[in-house]
Amino acid sequence: MESLGKYLKAERESQNLSLKEVSESTRIKERLLNAIEEDRYDLISSPVYVKGFLDAYGRYLGLDSNEIILQYQENYEKRTPLKGPGLEQRKISPSLERSIAFSKRRVTLWLLIIATSVMLLLIAMFIYRISLKPRHGFSSFIRGGICAYSRASCAISSAYPGRG
Repeated sequence: MESLGKYLKAERESQNLSLKEVSESTRIKERLLNAIEEDRYDLISSPVYVKGFLDAYGRYLGLDSNEIILQYQENYEKRTPLKGPGLEQRKISPSLERSIAFSKRRVTLWLLIIATSVMLLLIAMFIYRISLKPRHGFSSFIRGGICAYSRASCAISSAYPGRG
Protein backbone atom coordinates (compact mmCIF):
# COMPACT_ATOMS: atom_id res chain seq x y z
CA MET A 1 0.00 0.00 0.00
CA GLU A 2 1.36 3.40 -0.95
CA SER A 3 1.72 6.16 1.60
CA LEU A 4 -0.93 8.80 2.13
CA GLY A 5 1.28 11.54 0.70
CA LYS A 6 2.04 9.56 -2.46
CA TYR A 7 -1.66 8.77 -2.86
CA LEU A 8 -2.61 12.46 -2.64
CA LYS A 9 0.18 13.45 -5.03
CA ALA A 10 -0.94 10.81 -7.56
CA GLU A 11 -4.54 12.05 -7.33
CA ARG A 12 -3.43 15.65 -7.83
CA GLU A 13 -1.28 14.73 -10.84
CA SER A 14 -4.07 12.60 -12.34
CA GLN A 15 -6.27 15.72 -12.34
CA ASN A 16 -3.41 17.75 -13.95
CA LEU A 17 -3.23 20.17 -11.03
CA SER A 18 -0.07 21.93 -9.89
CA LEU A 19 0.83 22.51 -6.26
CA LYS A 20 0.45 26.24 -6.93
CA GLU A 21 -3.17 25.80 -8.09
CA VAL A 22 -4.02 23.67 -5.07
CA SER A 23 -2.29 26.13 -2.77
CA GLU A 24 -4.21 29.11 -4.17
CA SER A 25 -7.57 27.32 -3.97
CA THR A 26 -7.14 25.77 -0.52
CA ARG A 27 -5.03 28.63 0.92
CA ILE A 28 -2.50 26.12 2.17
CA LYS A 29 1.13 27.12 1.57
CA GLU A 30 2.95 25.14 -1.10
CA ARG A 31 5.69 24.08 1.30
CA LEU A 32 3.05 22.52 3.60
CA LEU A 33 1.36 20.71 0.70
CA ASN A 34 4.79 19.47 -0.36
CA ALA A 35 5.43 18.26 3.21
CA ILE A 36 2.10 16.39 3.14
CA GLU A 37 2.92 14.75 -0.20
CA GLU A 38 6.32 13.68 1.15
CA ASP A 39 4.73 12.35 4.37
CA ARG A 40 6.78 14.83 6.39
CA TYR A 41 4.07 15.67 8.92
CA ASP A 42 6.71 16.65 11.46
CA LEU A 43 7.29 19.84 9.42
CA ILE A 44 3.75 20.98 10.25
CA SER A 45 3.37 22.54 13.69
CA SER A 46 0.54 20.43 15.10
CA PRO A 47 -1.51 17.29 14.31
CA VAL A 48 -4.61 19.49 14.43
CA TYR A 49 -3.25 21.54 11.52
CA VAL A 50 -2.28 18.39 9.64
CA LYS A 51 -5.85 17.09 9.90
CA GLY A 52 -7.26 20.42 8.76
CA PHE A 53 -4.90 20.55 5.78
CA LEU A 54 -5.67 16.94 4.87
CA ASP A 55 -9.39 17.69 5.08
CA ALA A 56 -9.12 20.74 2.80
CA TYR A 57 -6.73 19.00 0.37
CA GLY A 58 -8.90 15.87 0.17
CA ARG A 59 -12.11 17.85 -0.42
CA TYR A 60 -10.39 19.91 -3.11
CA LEU A 61 -9.34 16.73 -4.93
CA GLY A 62 -12.86 15.31 -4.58
CA LEU A 63 -11.84 12.56 -2.17
CA ASP A 64 -13.44 11.39 1.05
CA SER A 65 -11.62 13.63 3.54
CA ASN A 66 -12.82 11.58 6.52
CA GLU A 67 -11.15 8.48 5.06
CA ILE A 68 -7.93 10.42 4.48
CA ILE A 69 -7.88 11.70 8.06
CA LEU A 70 -8.63 8.22 9.38
CA GLN A 71 -5.72 6.82 7.37
CA TYR A 72 -3.46 9.56 8.73
CA GLN A 73 -4.52 8.80 12.31
CA GLU A 74 -3.95 5.06 11.90
CA ASN A 75 -0.56 5.32 10.21
CA TYR A 76 1.14 8.54 11.20
CA GLU A 77 -0.36 10.36 14.15
CA LYS A 78 1.22 8.20 16.84
CA ARG A 79 4.65 8.36 15.20
CA THR A 80 4.68 12.12 14.60
CA PRO A 81 6.40 13.90 17.47
CA LEU A 82 4.35 16.67 19.01
CA LYS A 83 5.69 20.08 18.24
CA GLY A 84 4.41 23.58 18.62
CA PRO A 85 3.82 26.31 21.15
CA GLY A 86 3.33 25.06 24.67
CA LEU A 87 4.51 21.52 23.93
CA GLU A 88 8.20 21.97 24.63
CA GLN A 89 9.74 23.17 27.86
CA ARG A 90 10.44 26.87 27.58
CA LYS A 91 13.11 28.66 29.53
CA ILE A 92 12.04 31.72 31.48
CA SER A 93 14.44 34.50 32.27
CA PRO A 94 15.27 34.92 35.97
CA SER A 95 13.84 38.44 36.06
CA LEU A 96 10.52 37.21 34.62
CA GLU A 97 10.52 34.34 37.10
CA ARG A 98 11.01 36.79 40.01
CA SER A 99 8.26 38.99 38.62
CA ILE A 100 5.84 36.06 38.45
CA ALA A 101 6.74 35.00 42.01
CA PHE A 102 6.26 38.58 43.23
CA SER A 103 2.86 38.88 41.56
CA LYS A 104 1.77 35.53 43.05
CA ARG A 105 2.75 36.79 46.50
CA ARG A 106 0.89 40.04 45.88
CA VAL A 107 -2.27 38.17 44.89
CA THR A 108 -1.96 35.94 47.95
CA LEU A 109 -1.55 39.00 50.18
CA TRP A 110 -4.62 40.69 48.71
CA LEU A 111 -6.69 37.53 49.08
CA LEU A 112 -5.60 37.31 52.73
CA ILE A 113 -6.54 40.96 53.32
CA ILE A 114 -9.94 40.50 51.68
CA ALA A 115 -10.66 37.29 53.63
CA THR A 116 -9.69 38.97 56.91
CA SER A 117 -11.88 41.97 56.11
CA VAL A 118 -14.88 39.76 55.35
CA MET A 119 -14.36 37.83 58.58
CA LEU A 120 -14.16 41.05 60.63
CA LEU A 121 -17.31 42.36 58.93
CA LEU A 122 -19.18 39.13 59.72
CA ILE A 123 -18.06 39.25 63.36
CA ALA A 124 -19.15 42.89 63.65
CA MET A 125 -22.55 42.06 62.15
CA PHE A 126 -22.95 39.15 64.55
CA ILE A 127 -22.09 41.30 67.58
CA TYR A 128 -24.44 44.06 66.42
CA ARG A 129 -27.27 41.59 65.92
CA ILE A 130 -26.77 40.12 69.41
CA SER A 131 -26.95 43.60 70.93
CA LEU A 132 -30.41 44.15 69.36
CA LYS A 133 -32.00 41.05 70.94
CA PRO A 134 -34.19 41.65 74.02
CA ARG A 135 -32.52 40.73 77.27
CA HIS A 136 -34.28 38.47 79.78
CA GLY A 137 -32.20 39.41 82.75
CA PHE A 138 -32.78 39.87 86.47
CA SER A 139 -34.30 43.36 86.16
CA SER A 140 -37.07 42.16 83.87
CA PHE A 141 -37.79 39.31 86.30
CA ILE A 142 -38.25 41.81 89.16
CA ARG A 143 -40.75 43.85 87.14
CA GLY A 144 -42.72 40.80 86.21
CA GLY A 145 -41.23 40.19 82.81
CA ILE A 146 -43.08 43.07 81.14
CA CYS A 147 -40.00 44.94 79.97
CA ALA A 148 -38.65 41.88 78.23
CA TYR A 149 -41.31 42.04 75.51
CA SER A 150 -41.90 45.66 74.61
CA ARG A 151 -40.67 49.09 75.57
CA ALA A 152 -44.22 50.52 75.64
CA SER A 153 -45.36 48.07 78.33
CA CYS A 154 -42.17 48.79 80.27
CA ALA A 155 -42.92 52.52 80.16
CA ILE A 156 -46.51 51.88 81.27
CA SER A 157 -45.46 49.65 84.17
CA SER A 158 -42.97 52.21 85.46
CA ALA A 159 -45.45 55.08 85.10
CA TYR A 160 -48.31 53.14 86.72
CA PRO A 161 -46.82 50.76 89.30
CA GLY A 162 -50.17 49.17 90.07
CA ARG A 163 -50.69 47.95 86.48
CA GLY A 164 -48.57 45.31 85.05
